[in-house]
Amino acid sequence: MYLIGDYFVECVTDHLPEDRWTAWARISRKEDWRKLDVIPKAVFVLLVDCPTRRDAEQATIQWAREQVLTRSYGIEKERRQPREPRLRDAVCALRLHL
Repeated sequence: MYLIGDYFVECVTDHLPEDRWTAWARISRKEDWRKLDVIPKAVFVLLVDCPTRRDAEQATIQWAREQVLTRSYGIEKERRQPREPRLRDAVCALRLHL
């Protein structure tokens, strides 16, 4: 888990065919961890395609850092109305080849 501004970011990596990696991020507000039993989390699926697990995680954290700094309203909206992550609903349709 990473601390970025007022948010915690959890990065979950998944193995792809041909020994490639992708990742997705769960973002929660730091303040919620102090007072709530159930922590609302925004889930964002990224379309990263990286050669290593570390690269996929770094790309996801870099993306999350940019979102927290420039588009926190989107994170707050998603946190209030959580849903299962689906590729067609992905907030970030980003394709990275590293």
